[in-house]
Amino acid sequence: MAGGQLPGSRLRQHRRLVPAPLDGERAAGVEVIDNSGQPGGPTPEIIIRGVSSLHQPAPLYIVDGVRVPGDNINIQDIATVDILKDASAAAIYGSAAAGGVILITTKRGSTGKPTVTFNIRYGSTHPKLVDNLLNRDQWIGLQNVINPNYFKGATQTDTLANTDYVHALYHNAYEQNYNLSIAGSTPVVDYLASGFYNAQNGIFIRNYSNIGGARVNTDFKLGNFIKMGEQIAFSQRKTAPLVGDEAQLHNAPFRTSPVIPIHNPDGTWGTVPPGYGIQFGAPNPVGAAYSADAVDFQNNFQGNVYAEIKLPFHLSFKSTLGYSYYLETMDYYQYPYNFGAVSNPTNQLSKLYNQSGQLLDNYVLTYDQEFGKHSFNAVAGYEQITTKIDNLNTTVSYNGLPDYSIVTTSQSTTTANGEYDPNGLIKSYFGRLNYNFGRRYYLSGSIRQDANYTVFGPNKQKGVFGAGSIGWNISDESFFQALTPVINLLKLRASYGTLGNSNIPPYNYAAFYGAYSGIAGFGNTSVNGANFAPGAPLYIGSSINTVPNANLHWETVKETNIGIDGELLNGKIYFTAEWYKKMTDDMLYALPLPPNSGYSAPYFTNIGNVSGKGVDLLLGYRGKTGDLGYDISANAGFNTNKVTNLDGVATDALFDGYNFYNDGNTTYGVMAGKTLTITKTGLPFGSFYGYKAIGIFKTDAEAAASKQPNAHAGDLIFAHDPKNGSALNSTDQQVIGNPNPKLIYGINIRLNYKGFDLAALFKGVAGVQLFNGVKAYEQFPFQSDANVTTAALHDSYFGNNGLTSQPRMGISNANGTFSYDPNGNYTSPNSYFVESGNYVKLKNLQIGYTFSDELLRALRIKSCRVFVMANNLFTITKYSGIDPEVGSAYSQASMNGYVGTAVGVTTRGLDAVSQYPQTRIYSAGIDVSFQ
Repeated sequence: MAGGQLPGSRLRQHRRLVPAPLDGERAAGVEVIDNSGQPGGPTPEIIIRGVSSLHQPAPLYIVDGVRVPGDNINIQDIATVDILKDASAAAIYGSAAAGGVILITTKRGSTGKPTVTFNIRYGSTHPKLVDNLLNRDQWIGLQNVINPNYFKGATQTDTLANTDYVHALYHNAYEQNYNLSIAGSTPVVDYLASGFYNAQNGIFIRNYSNIGGARVNTDFKLGNFIKMGEQIAFSQRKTAPLVGDEAQLHNAPFRTSPVIPIHNPDGTWGTVPPGYGIQFGAPNPVGAAYSADAVDFQNNFQGNVYAEIKLPFHLSFKSTLGYSYYLETMDYYQYPYNFGAVSNPTNQLSKLYNQSGQLLDNYVLTYDQEFGKHSFNAVAGYEQITTKIDNLNTTVSYNGLPDYSIVTTSQSTTTANGEYDPNGLIKSYFGRLNYNFGRRYYLSGSIRQDANYTVFGPNKQKGVFGAGSIGWNISDESFFQALTPVINLLKLRASYGTLGNSNIPPYNYAAFYGAYSGIAGFGNTSVNGANFAPGAPLYIGSSINTVPNANLHWETVKETNIGIDGELLNGKIYFTAEWYKKMTDDMLYALPLPPNSGYSAPYFTNIGNVSGKGVDLLLGYRGKTGDLGYDISANAGFNTNKVTNLDGVATDALFDGYNFYNDGNTTYGVMAGKTLTITKTGLPFGSFYGYKAIGIFKTDAEAAASKQPNAHAGDLIFAHDPKNGSALNSTDQQVIGNPNPKLIYGINIRLNYKGFDLAALFKGVAGVQLFNGVKAYEQFPFQSDANVTTAALHDSYFGNNGLTSQPRMGISNANGTFSYDPNGNYTSPNSYFVESGNYVKLKNLQIGYTFSDELLRALRIKSCRVFVMANNLFTITKYSGIDPEVGSAYSQASMNGYVGTAVGVTTRGLDAVSQYPQTRIYSAGIDVSFQ
């Protein structure tokens, strides 16, 4: 009975082990958002039954009965996957189960004779890009309109470079995957040993990620009373991450100019061509990619040993000891560079050391007995999880050698910051009782006490959470027997349960001290003076740099679930229908503090409640007609959520979400420093918020008669309420979209005909809006020297254009000046960028052929299958962006120095410009077994 995510992982970059869609996409109510094609990139966001907390926890992974991080599981080792969605089923796994539970069982030896299995897969990766940036002649035409002085007097421009920076930075890539395993069984031991290697070449230049690892599973049967075993898995990933300034140039390199060559004639990195009025204030993006070197190693180890003993009186006792270890080291060397307007004569070396460990002790006593038609199963247990984190990040400037060796010089400066915390501790007591009568009536109840000794203060550490459920096998009743030829299985069930959530950083109940530094905040290492009265002298010293909250306590999720399961026509038709209602009380949140508070770190508090409800449906049909076998199923999850109060927020509203070009720079990009979402009582999480565009002004006279003081023909018309004043102002902003889907669904098709097989997985989303932040950069040059797509040439009143369906950029005056976007068409959050995010996607298609036994026996091969497959094959959508499968973007919490492991519920659906493109993958492989 284990559960949880490594608490130390707040410092850890979660990465996928092998890129593949989670099988949860075939389960109703499970949303899997995989919106990045980055090798070794972040794991997909997994949301079970909708978001229910401002600090929505990721699902808990239980592998072979032990909690492990969910990003370190080789899919080739998986035997079964089960998803626990309702609180009653998940309650026994404790507070870490508030985001749902994914139960994974790995493979074991099942046959006496050893079986060797080998599989190989090779794939080609193709990026989905914004690839219609302006070429040289188009860009010059753009500048002649918005920056006439750039090429004023130039008589020859055809000798300038014509660089396609999209395809200079992005390219097709590849991936390859190898797995080898041996499994077998004897009367005493079942065993499996496996190893794997996966190499992914990124679609971005100089970006790759390779990983290799192994697993050993053994189970020993010592007589009839003792069973022992262990599961050990380890891996190492080597990644060349995105480095230099290009680390933020995802999606499309809008901060480029096609007239700048990749290289100058002398071989140096391309800069602004002389003899023109061109000014360019950004680095050469290809040069930036080569101006730094980095290598990142991530080492993972998970292991557990167990012993299970049968005792008298129908008792059994099981003890499990598990250990997880993570070590990341990264070397990052930045060369001096000169890209013209952007240069740095100083080299710099950074070294990262990030270590965390988790030790789990789990003890369970079980009673299992039947008395006639009465069956009892009772469990009582204790679990303890201790964690330790240790990290250090050191940077040396003016390093003496151009490599990863630290050689200081007389000019060197060294900075270091880190964290050491060996005190992570969670203690849990739990119990569960299952009873059934005649295999027809079922009762279950559980209770669990979790105590988190570092997240909550001394008086708030413990939380008690319970659950109960009932079930009725209607199809086993005597009165139902006449219907069994048609309805052979029908079960009704209901449950209620509570779960606790503590998915925030530790020690927020305590005050921390740091050096005076103007405004205190995370990561601020400068030491300045502080005065204690106006005009008083400055003193060097320490002060409290965070606001403690001694009353911070558990968040509680309460869920009611009613479901029915059935099978018809001897199992050919199967279905499940569930209704649920969730209520989350005392939500945990990192509340931003105003600048005048003197604190830049957020204030963690319990701020309110949210309610959610929905329906999960599954319907399938399976059977065989001649040689054709089939299993076709469809699932649907309907969900809505609404904040019922924010009693800890004075304004009753939380604003979040950004569309920055560079993460963390609030002044760089379209809509710089402006939030895009609102979370408020009566609204869903993270609703889009801005001006509602209701059309485009057709004439200057129409614009002059409006309430928009800077409007002209071609500008967006924003809805204005006269009650908000005589002119358009910020109070006219309103809710303009909902990023939380009302429906997620999937269709799973499996066919087999003789030796051939086909599997197809479709996924879809409906009733959702997206904020197309990339669209603003495509149609509007966010910097005077930036590039745009050809869409910008169709803006209203651009050049010789008249009125079009797109708003104008600005005003071209008689004196040649250009006023950028005075009406805020592109620089204010508004509904012009809110679009339907509905889509249907063929997520995976696989076709295989298994050779006949007669042929294989001659070659002493047990089985052999060849296959071809494709991921993200096509998408049906009206969304104008590259891909509608969009997750979460920048949040206020990340701007304030904290990046948590929670799903960004207040930043969902923001298709921000800084995003690694998605990919389409075509693969072929072979699976072979020998015995």
